[in-house]
Amino acid sequence: MKPNVYKAGKISKTDWRHAMVPGLRDHLWSDGPIDCKTFNYCGPFFVSCDHGCNHGPNLHGAVSDPEFTGCGTNPITRAEVIANNLASLESADLVFVYITATDCHGTMGEIGWAIAKQKRVVMCFAPDIDPSDFWMWAHQVHAVHTSVRPCCLHGLLSDAIAELTARSSSSFGSNKA
Repeated sequence: MKPNVYKAGKISKTDWRHAMVPGLRDHLWSDGPIDCKTFNYCGPFFVSCDHGCNHGPNLHGAVSDPEFTGCGTNPITRAEVIANNLASLESADLVFVYITATDCHGTMGEIGWAIAKQKRVVMCFAPDIDPSDFWMWAHQVHAVHTSVRPCCLHGLLSDAIAELTARSSSSFGSNKA
């Protein structure tokens, strides 16, 4: 079986995940993982629309802006976002993180949870992010990459999957680090 990969990081309207996960824009949590040839993308999933009404501060790409009523999407509650993210993290064999902002508080929670559950975690930092601000997590994960442009993420993820696959002689789904 292919590994399940959870891609942590701030969610935005023009999210970096879209370039790496085919069909992500229209995929819902209830649709299950997305087959990405060498891995299964297990989350997070978020509501995407062309005007970005679910991509404001603290909306997490899924919680609707209460002041905006023109979107036809089906937003979910914050409690559902938390439950869905934790279920996806639980199923993950690899947590691949891309830090693009220093206020990624939810991402820090996901990393801490993944470390506590002994998941394999790879952290990548955008070029304008100082990794020393994240020293506590960076010293506990399996790999850290700095000054990473979005175009380089695919190669780093491929390398992490290859290393994970080489380390595992059994099928995936056991969620061992």
